[in-house]
Amino acid sequence: MNRNMKIASAVMAGAMALSLTACSSKPAVVATFDGKEVTAGVYLTFLTNVYASGSQQVEDTTKDVFEQQIEGKDAAEWMKEQALAALKEYAAIDKQFDELGLTLADADTQYIDQLTDQDWQSYGGYYEANNIAKESFRLVEENNYKASMIFNKYYGEGGLEAVPDEDIIKHMSENLAETKALVIPLTDSSGNALSDEKKAEYKTLAETYYKQVTEEGKTIDEIITEFNKVANEGSESSASSSSDASQDTSDSIANPNVMLIQKDNTQVPSKFKEKLFSAAADEVFLQTNDDDNYYFVAKKLDVTKDTSVLTQYRSTLLQEMKSDEYRAKIEKWSEEVELKVDEKAIAAYPPTDIKEPEAASSAASGTSSQTGSTTASE
Repeated sequence: MNRNMKIASAVMAGAMALSLTACSSKPAVVATFDGKEVTAGVYLTFLTNVYASGSQQVEDTTKDVFEQQIEGKDAAEWMKEQALAALKEYAAIDKQFDELGLTLADADTQYIDQLTDQDWQSYGGYYEANNIAKESFRLVEENNYKASMIFNKYYGEGGLEAVPDEDIIKHMSENLAETKALVIPLTDSSGNALSDEKKAEYKTLAETYYKQVTEEGKTIDEIITEFNKVANEGSESSASSSSDASQDTSDSIANPNVMLIQKDNTQVPSKFKEKLFSAAADEVFLQTNDDDNYYFVAKKLDVTKDTSVLTQYRSTLLQEMKSDEYRAKIEKWSEEVELKVDEKAIAAYPPTDIKEPEAASSAASGTSSQTGSTTASE
């Protein structure tokens, strides 16, 4: 073979190698909207999230997920549909954010970066093992943050559909109770039940404290301080509200002895919660039901008069009030957005390729440096 033929053969071999490499690489973009590209990494992030939730919805979690159905559909098809629906919402939120003239300030960007770092530290191995780079994960975090900014643009103070304070206060009074309470646990510091004798002693003590507050003018703060001294001497139990109330004895959440109780909070003892929500403002009541594992001497406060509650929890209260309405808006925007999906690109990332969290954790340790630079994940 002469020199020119050798060169030609080398060129052809190189061209074939490049061709094969190009054919074997997966597409980096899976969809477009308004001239913007949606990367495969963003789609994979949604697909991985859907897999994590969907794998818990099958009839038998001990069997292969993809041999089962979710909501009447084959698991793989259901996961693909859910991931594509999330992709449409992603596009709709981004589009709506721009149409409303919203922008991310430096402080917003810094917060998104911090949140991404925090979540990546916890879950990064799982995503990396599924060929998802941190930057793709961050794009989804940013989109979620944009969604919250849109929510505030609509329902926050001065928003397009701002909720009047009186409506928020009404919702707050119906779903949130504020109380200052002496809470006496019926268990010791190790979680073991107190003896019947100790329970009887504490019940008598609670009744005494209740009488001191209702008849003798003592405050809840004072009886909390007194009980803590008694409990610390015996070292079996101590009041849950054990902070030094002398720093603040007001009837506001600035006082460490004041608690806010949500009506739907299932972690709060049921009998106490029922009594609290049925009590009148400023009413002091005694609750000594052994089934609750606590004794209470409590004062119901008027949550509508504590302006600090509205200030600090406005965002949470608005979410409770408007989340369903906002959800409907997002669904409407998702129907309207023109997302052009590349079906061939989507097919290159089947749900069956997703690694389970346990398998992903093992794989991540050996592939993190490689997957971080995978083209499809950027």
